[in-house]
Amino acid sequence: KMDFLRSAFGQPESIEKVKMLAGRVFTELKGVTEAMSQNLTRALTDGLVQGKNPLAIARDVVKQVDDIGINRARTIARTELIRSHAEGQLDAMGRLGVGKLNVMVEWITSRSKTGLSARGNLSPCELCAPLAGVVLTLDEAKGLLPRHPSCVCSFSPANLGEDRERQTRD
Repeated sequence: KMDFLRSAFGQPESIEKVKMLAGRVFTELKGVTEAMSQNLTRALTDGLVQGKNPLAIARDVVKQVDDIGINRARTIARTELIRSHAEGQLDAMGRLGVGKLNVMVEWITSRSKTGLSARGNLSPCELCAPLAGVVLTLDEAKGLLPRHPSCVCSFSPANLGEDRERQTRD
């Protein structure tokens, strides 16, 4: 677990995350032209490399991309950062030899209106809730996150075959 945490969070953004984000094309989004897509990619990539949060990146997007309002820019920034971080997590787990992973939902209180879970957190959205606890191979998980705009789900090692006592000590 500690190796994964050091690998995932103890380093500057991985080259793989930056390349993945830099390779994204946004012309499939309604009303986004080729020039807008290029500016959007540049703002997102620069923000990721500089360690900016999604709101700061959204402000940069509004300045650099014509006809993108702050709400749409926030949604795009959050969604694309989740995508790059999710793929980065998968790459890090692969380097550490993790063969399977558990899809765990990260709850965010400002988005859900479905009520409290047993842990006291707000429940995940209806689209993602059925995936909580699903075990996938790394290959199966590639490209699944984000599942929808502003999705906040993430992947976590599945701990298959470990004994319970060791899990709680680590």
